[in-house]
Amino acid sequence: LDIHQFMSIEHRNNISVQGFSGVPNIAGPFLEKELRAITALTQPANQPYYFVPGGKKADDLGGLIRQGLADGRYAKVFAVGVPGEIFLLAQGYKLGEETEKQLAVFAKGYKSKKYGAGLEGLVKEFADILKESGDKIELPVDLAAYTDKQVTTDKEGKEKVTWSGRVEITLTDEHKTKPVSDMLIGDIGTVTARKFAAEMQNAKSILKKGTAGIDDQFTKQGEDILVASYEKAAKAETDINTYGGDGTEALAKRGKLGII
Repeated sequence: LDIHQFMSIEHRNNISVQGFSGVPNIAGPFLEKELRAITALTQPANQPYYFVPGGKKADDLGGLIRQGLADGRYAKVFAVGVPGEIFLLAQGYKLGEETEKQLAVFAKGYKSKKYGAGLEGLVKEFADILKESGDKIELPVDLAAYTDKQVTTDKEGKEKVTWSGRVEITLTDEHKTKPVSDMLIGDIGTVTARKFAAEMQNAKSILKKGTAGIDDQFTKQGEDILVASYEKAAKAETDINTYGGDGTEALAKRGKLGII
């Protein structure tokens, strides 16, 4: 009997994944939950159905968000993490050189015949989504940035950047001409987290992707608030689903996989 546990490795040409033939292959409990989450992406769920995209990836989310809002599948989208930051750029906010440089790395795989490539193309696509369905998309009202940056060099001459500290910044119109922070932005602020957490109690179905920020250690504050809200909603019989390794791992670290 070959039990497969995680969607993130099922596509790999590895002997432990594809090397067993002539024996039953079944989905383990974690893979079953991920398959249920994928089903939730394409089939109507109990309404209102909220989508919370976050984490480090946004280059494959445009079509998912656009279609889900267009066909009425999602009542609302609550964008956090990198998707939230891309939407803020699309609104004209300046997030700062460090953050926009990091976002460019995350968006380097994005390609579109209509919008172009990389971060610039992705921002254009998200701007169009806001024009079409902006009234159904909730964005951060405050962000959290690191306060300290240390650069060290290893024996091979490679630089290593270490970030530490935390400051929360409320977004204002001033940040459309002046950068939000000279440091790397890595999380939503607690005002946003609490605002979104309160909204989750109105949902009948929630799909969570990724985490509230780019690093679960730094984003622990925002993620803890959101996960607690998912747990509270689940106790009220709201369907909770997640997909993606980082989002699932964040729940596992908090001992909350049972809510999905």
